[in-house]
Amino acid sequence: MSLRAFSKLRILPLSALRLAQGSVSFLHSSTLPVQFSKTVRPTFAALPTRISVRSSSEASSPPELDKALRNRLTELTTRTRVVVLMKGDPMEPRCGFSNAVCRILEAHGVLGKHDPATDAPLLSSFDVLSDSEVREAAKLFSDWPTFPQVFFDGEFIGGCDILLDMHRSGKLAAELERRGIGSLLTEREKGKKN
Repeated sequence: MSLRAFSKLRILPLSALRLAQGSVSFLHSSTLPVQFSKTVRPTFAALPTRISVRSSSEASSPPELDKALRNRLTELTTRTRVVVLMKGDPMEPRCGFSNAVCRILEAHGVLGKHDPATDAPLLSSFDVLSDSEVREAAKLFSDWPTFPQVFFDGEFIGGCDILLDMHRSGKLAAELERRGIGSLLTEREKGKKN
């Protein structure tokens, strides 16, 4: 085949994905059919931050979580005010992203802090490398494909990228304050103003 056959090839932002005839499913929206031919190229008006690609046969129904696993994950993600599903543990993270999340939470004073009302730790973690069943189920539970996964009061907040963005913008300190968990960074700022 000559290179001339590729002269009209256009690289799209989705170029890293090899799509066969199937569908593209955008986060929390309906599934859009995608047809490929020699003359028609798929175009997207706006790209979401997350895309999942499934074949036509898979597009009809997402996998369901077994009730026992859902209950186990609910218990894991609500046992303390802040829960991190991660690779390793906060003292010995086994991946750079898990380490980054722990260092961010440490900077806010959450790591090692206890709830004054109950004297229970504010943060707990679960090593997803120790249980492959929980690791795979957590991806469905939070609808997030990677680890670490951070939960505040049982609510999924995001992964390393989300937490880092929140930290840099000041939204993480505000969210921790709003939930009554508190942030060491906010306390330091208040101390500087006084």
